[in-house]
Amino acid sequence: MSIVWLLSAVDLASVHRNLNLNVSVNELYAAPPVVDVGALRAAHQRIYHYQTHAAVSPGLGTSRAIAGLAPWQNPMSVHGDLREFSTRAWRALFLDVGMMYEVPAAGGFDGIERRSNAVLESMLATLPREAAVRLLGTLGVSHLIGPDALDVPSAEAVSPADSGDMRVYRIRDSRPFAYLVNRLKPAASELEVMNAVSAAGFAPEREAMVEAIPPGWDERRPSGDADSRRVSVLARDAAHVSLATESSAAAFLVVNESYFPGWLARLDGGPVSLMRTNLFVDGIPIPAGNHRVDLDYGPATLRWGLLISFFGALVTLSLCVAGLTQLPAELGNRWTSRRVG
Repeated sequence: MSIVWLLSAVDLASVHRNLNLNVSVNELYAAPPVVDVGALRAAHQRIYHYQTHAAVSPGLGTSRAIAGLAPWQNPMSVHGDLREFSTRAWRALFLDVGMMYEVPAAGGFDGIERRSNAVLESMLATLPREAAVRLLGTLGVSHLIGPDALDVPSAEAVSPADSGDMRVYRIRDSRPFAYLVNRLKPAASELEVMNAVSAAGFAPEREAMVEAIPPGWDERRPSGDADSRRVSVLARDAAHVSLATESSAAAFLVVNESYFPGWLARLDGGPVSLMRTNLFVDGIPIPAGNHRVDLDYGPATLRWGLLISFFGALVTLSLCVAGLTQLPAELGNRWTSRRVG
């Protein structure tokens, strides 16, 4: 483990050497972010870094305007003052800075991206801009940060006075991290889901798209009974989510956590299956009443890796013990042979 930490430190030091020589962590934290990170953490909502033109690497031509949104690749020019660049990138929560403030982002810039991220970026780039913003709001994105002006009804400008060329927008009526709906629509293909969730008539506050209707699902509401639904986030970190649900009728829980192999769900302590919902996130049918839902990330590959590591350590320890038990006997034999000689 010490070797892993050492290699990580060397790698980070080499990559960020120039940054470390120009600006300190204390200076970065002294520069306030352009969004209220405390409110975002409390609401468990996401941000998205956008631009309205296709990203092009420097020297490879002029970027072109696109219909929707593209990931913001270069928040500011690195030419000139590296200290200013680093501080402003920090304020924009660009790249992995959001992780330092525990603010999740939609999409990402990791070397290896999930397929769902690539699909999402493709959708956002080709959809009309209003539809792209509406889709991000459905997925729990509450704020957009980017260099370009947006003129869409669902996005409200909230840029601070000292934000410079950074623009900040709040998505009106963005969906919370977890919520209940009472209508499900099946879709036979990803394209059908894409078209449905980005359509102007899609109502994410009361409906969701799934690959198949779950067994026993009934959308009929009790006659004369007002349908009440509420979800509370009890706990959440990178590998665990705990939710409390309350509904007067059977409902479907939408959790804006990326649908990804390895997540396991429990309803009131018993295992339940996660359903791919709105193409990108998780969903679970919930009976009427009060319930607790727990999601844990525990992929089979991790369990197998831990098991193999345990047996490997056990074998290594056994060999070491065997070597140590043989050592006194060998030393004794050498001592006896010397005395006899």
